[in-house]
Amino acid sequence: MRILSTLKTHLAVLFGPPIFDIKKLEESTADLEAHIEKARAEYHAMVDFIELAQSTMHGSGAFFWYKDLSGRYKFASRAMVSRLLLPQTAAKSDDTDVPQLVLGKTDQQLAAEYKDSHDGRSTFHKTLSIADQYTLQCQKPSSFYEAGLVDGTPVWMQSGRTPAYDQDGNLTGISGWGTDSTDIWCHSLPDVQDWARSGKAVELHPCVYLKTTLQGT
Repeated sequence: MRILSTLKTHLAVLFGPPIFDIKKLEESTADLEAHIEKARAEYHAMVDFIELAQSTMHGSGAFFWYKDLSGRYKFASRAMVSRLLLPQTAAKSDDTDVPQLVLGKTDQQLAAEYKDSHDGRSTFHKTLSIADQYTLQCQKPSSFYEAGLVDGTPVWMQSGRTPAYDQDGNLTGISGWGTDSTDIWCHSLPDVQDWARSGKAVELHPCVYLKTTLQGT
C-alpha cells in the first residue's frame, strides 16, 4: 500500500482534493497486489518443480534429453553426457558442470569436438538423430533398440522419443529417454535382427531398430 499512499500525496499536492473514488482505487490496488503475489508464488513453485525434475533425472542414472528442431541440445542428463556423448570430457569435469557441456550444440558438433579434444568416438553422435528424425516425421511417440560403440566399448540402449509441442500446438523439438541395457543386450544383435525379419522390429539403421506393437514392451 506504500505505492498508493505516495500516489495520493502527489495527487493532493498537484490537484488538491481528489475528485475520484479513493476507496475504489484502494480496492483495485489491493487486488492488483494480490494478483502479483499470486503470480510470484506460482512462478517460484514452477521453478522449484523444474529444479526437482531435473535433479531427479540427473540422479536417476538414466538418459534424458531434449533437442530443438535444429537438433541442438536444450537439456541432457548427466548420465547421457558421461555415458554416450562426451565420456572422457565428462570424467574431467565436476558433476554439476557435465550437463552444460552439450547445451546449444548438435550431435555433429559434439562428434567433432570430442574427436579433436580426446581423439574419442561415439557412434551415438550419428545414430541418435536417426531415431529423432523418425519420431519427428511420424509425430508420435516411438520406442527403439539402439546399439553403438563409445570409445570402442559396446553400449546397448532401450529408448523412447516423443515430439514436443508448445501451448499453441506448434512442434518445438523432441524429448528422449533411455536406459543402459548393455548387460542384457550386449550380445543380442542377432536376436533384434531376427525380430526385424519377423516384423517385430523395423531396421532404420544397422544399429537402430524401431520397436513395433508386435514386439510389445
